[in-house]
Amino acid sequence: MTPEFTNNTLIIKRRKLGNIMILQYPDGKTFRETPDGSCTEVQSDFFDTVRGAGGVDIEPLILLQTAPVPTERGRAESHTALVSSPVSDAEKKPTEEQFDVEINGFNPDDFEQNQPAAQSPVLEIRDGEIAYDLWRWERDPRTKEMRIAGLYHTGVLSFLGEQGFAKRYRPDGKNTILVRGDTVIEPVIATVMRDEVKAYIEANPDLIKEGPLSATFEGRLELYNRQHHLIINSTSLEGLRTHDRPLLRDAPGICYIPYKNGIVQITAEKITIHPYSILDGACVWKSQVIEREFNLRADGEQCQYARFIGNVTRQEHDRMMAFRTAIGYLLHHYNNPTEGQAVILYDEEITDVRKPEGGTGKGVFANALRQIRPLALIDGKKFDPNDKFCFQDVDQSTAVVWIDDPVVNHAKSERRFSLERFFSILTEGWSIENKREKTFRIPAKEGPKLLIASNVVMSNEGSSNVRRQFILEFSDHYKKQIRVGNEKPIESEHGGVLFSDNWSVDEWQRFDRYMIGCIQQFLQDGLTAYSLRSAGKNRLRQTAGEDFYEWVTTYENTGLRANTEYHRDTLFADYKAFAGLTDSGHGTRGFSNNIVAYAKSNGWKFERGADKRNQTFTLIS
Repeated sequence: MTPEFTNNTLIIKRRKLGNIMILQYPDGKTFRETPDGSCTEVQSDFFDTVRGAGGVDIEPLILLQTAPVPTERGRAESHTALVSSPVSDAEKKPTEEQFDVEINGFNPDDFEQNQPAAQSPVLEIRDGEIAYDLWRWERDPRTKEMRIAGLYHTGVLSFLGEQGFAKRYRPDGKNTILVRGDTVIEPVIATVMRDEVKAYIEANPDLIKEGPLSATFEGRLELYNRQHHLIINSTSLEGLRTHDRPLLRDAPGICYIPYKNGIVQITAEKITIHPYSILDGACVWKSQVIEREFNLRADGEQCQYARFIGNVTRQEHDRMMAFRTAIGYLLHHYNNPTEGQAVILYDEEITDVRKPEGGTGKGVFANALRQIRPLALIDGKKFDPNDKFCFQDVDQSTAVVWIDDPVVNHAKSERRFSLERFFSILTEGWSIENKREKTFRIPAKEGPKLLIASNVVMSNEGSSNVRRQFILEFSDHYKKQIRVGNEKPIESEHGGVLFSDNWSVDEWQRFDRYMIGCIQQFLQDGLTAYSLRSAGKNRLRQTAGEDFYEWVTTYENTGLRANTEYHRDTLFADYKAFAGLTDSGHGTRGFSNNIVAYAKSNGWKFERGADKRNQTFTLIS
């Protein structure tokens, strides 16, 4: 039967019950429209059944005559040509007839009349299966009643998305990480999501009663505890939305430090505080946001940390500039792979080469960086360069990797710390393998800077070793104040522990201003090297021994001199007499190697004489 037009229009009646929309055409054809827009033809008396079960009439749809007449197969497909018209009082009159029949899998009598709109819609998944909120109900084939069957996968993922959870691709684009947030994001684990869902369930302990759907609080909680692992797991969570905002990154000549009151932008020319709206679609890691307010007018040079830097550099201008630019370099989260250097911290004076103790303030230097940027600390004594998990504490937000007191002279050669291990990392990027996650790579230009604090001077053999090291030497200003062993000279001189909760707001603001000033200094001048005071001689003392060092630096009251020819065997005999050595176990080869090391420590070249029977050498400056 072809629908008839009245006054060039086709009136289509509509009634709604829950999420079910019923359309009825003048020819009696009746359709049920689902939320996804599809239509299924139903028995014509279902229209009245819905009214009897509490369905509500809403404005009819009026199809203009100029629009295509809907087909019986899909009469709601031309909604773009539909307009509204008021419903007459006659049409609104409810029927009193009740039906005790089951139509299309649902009994209309199960729905309460005048039921208030639910916060979550009741969704039909398929025949005999309904979803509401986080749950699924199925019709019992024996009793025909709806019973709660389990968690609703789509509902749980939707809830997690509403709470700000998402997945985000790693820098290499091969793996994902779970995050929370939008403009400010943080990595999370699945357990956090499970706790969030459980907290939501516990915050709603009332009985669920939506028409034929019913579930007690205890039943829902028990069901969740038994089934959460089926949905909140690494595979299923791939169904979360993808967070694809680009990260705000430092670049050549520019650095960003997020503070509580805005994002501080540093260039060589100026320092500016921007509102977070500068992100404009980008994001930052929560661990990068400093929960302090930055004060551009604070006097950074008057902070306790600036005083500390002056003490460990003996107030020497060239050394202070090296320290300041090194701080700026480590805080600037951008790497040029061709120029990447490790910043290495040594003691200027080593009191005991056999048992170096530190105590000069190298740890304070590293902890200052931690107040500004995310830092990963690796215990050098436990560090095994062959362990595939040795960098598992490093993540995408890490700006500095601090290796504290690595073992340079380990009994096992494979466990000895060597800078060569990091050459490929500084140029090619970091490969991070975690026991809990898949391996991922951080490109070199986005990776963290490397900081090494060592009580032992490492080898600088080879041009690559020298080029990749930026050395800072710490004076004994604080260490020489330790006489008994229980003194705390840094706390005594600076009025307490640096970077503690006891610091005033003003002290923190002065400190922040000093560190930002160091970044600007680096952007202006780059890494500014200075003439090392004692790293070379300390390296010689550790490799050749204290006896050889004392002999070679005091020989003939001046030590071995440059541009002077010496007879090897004459010197060797003098050295053995000085050190009280016998002939057994001490050959000329080791002695010659130590002479070469002495020359290198002074920047000289070792040159052998032509006579092989009466060997001589000259140290060329």
